[in-house]
Amino acid sequence: MTGNKIIFGFLIMSFLIGCRQEAKATHTLSTQDSLQVKNSSKEAISTLKEFYFSMYGNDADNEDLKKKYVSERVLKRIESLTSNPENLILDYDPFIKGQDYDANIIRKTLEIKPLNKRNEYRASFLLFGGTDEKRTNVDLLLKQNQEGDFLIDAILNDDHLNFVESGLTTKEDSNFDGYKLIQEIKTDINQDGKQDIISIYGTDWNKEIKPTDSKLFKVTVRLNDGSNFLTYTNSKIILPYFPDNVASGFSDIKVKNNYFTVEQANGQGNFIEKSFTTFKYDHSKNGIFLHKYSTITTDRNSGDEKEIKSEYSEKDFGKITFAEFNPDTIIKK
Repeated sequence: MTGNKIIFGFLIMSFLIGCRQEAKATHTLSTQDSLQVKNSSKEAISTLKEFYFSMYGNDADNEDLKKKYVSERVLKRIESLTSNPENLILDYDPFIKGQDYDANIIRKTLEIKPLNKRNEYRASFLLFGGTDEKRTNVDLLLKQNQEGDFLIDAILNDDHLNFVESGLTTKEDSNFDGYKLIQEIKTDINQDGKQDIISIYGTDWNKEIKPTDSKLFKVTVRLNDGSNFLTYTNSKIILPYFPDNVASGFSDIKVKNNYFTVEQANGQGNFIEKSFTTFKYDHSKNGIFLHKYSTITTDRNSGDEKEIKSEYSEKDFGKITFAEFNPDTIIKK
C-alpha cells in the first residue's frame, strides 16, 4: 500500500513538473511571437515614414516611388480612377486626402501609429500647419511581398481604395484584369438608406488596332448591406466597341429612385442604333431585374433618314435578372 502511495505521488509530481515546463514553453513561444509582431510593426512604421518623407520631400519621380511602396492592385485602381480626364473620379491625392499641401509641414507633423488590427496603421499629419487646422488621418493596410518588404495594399478610410467598400475582393480582381473604371455612380438603388455603387469597366485598344479588335465592357452593381457589398456583374449589357463603329458606344448611366438605365449607341455604315436598358430594384423579390429595353434605329440607306423604334417590357420578356440579361435574347423574343 505504501509502495502504491509512493508511485502515485511520483506520478503527480511528474505531471506537475510537465505542466510547468509546458507552460514555460508556451510563455516563451508567446514572448517570441510578441517580439516578432513588435519588430514587424517597427519595420512597417519605418516603411510608411520613408514613403511619406520620399513622396513629399524631394523632386524624385513619384511614380517610381509609388511602385516601391504601393501594391500593384492599388496602383491599378488609382490608374483606372484617373485615366479619363473627362470623367475624373479620383481628383485628389488619396495618400494625403487632398490636392494642395505644404511638404515641410507634412514631414514635421507626421505620426505613424498602429491600429487595432495587425498590419493596419494610421498616418496622421497637418497639410498646412494652420492654427485651427485638424489633423488629416489616412488609415493604411500593409502587406509583405515575397522579398519581405511592406507595401501599401489599401487605404481603409477611402471609399475608392479600401477594396472592401468598393466590392473588389481579390477573387473579383482576377476577373477584372485588363479592365479599367470608366464611370461610377454612388446611389441608394434599393432605397435602404445605404450607399450603393454602379460601375462601368472597359478594356482598351491594343497598341496596333486591328479591324477585329474590340473594347469589352462590364457593368457591376454593388449593394451595401451595412458591413459588406453584394456584387452583381454583367458583361453583355454594353456591346463590344469595334474600330469601325460610327457611333459613340457606351454613353451614360441615368439613375432615378430604384431604376437605372444604361445608354449606348452603336452603328455601322448607314445604320445607327441607340439602346436604353433599364433595370429596377424589386423590393418584393429583393433583387435587380430588367424593367424595359428600347432601341431607336436610324436608317440612312435610302438617302432619307428613317427612325425605327422598338420597346420591350416585362410583359414581353418576363422576369430577367440583371446578371442574366442578354440583348440578343430580348430581340429574338
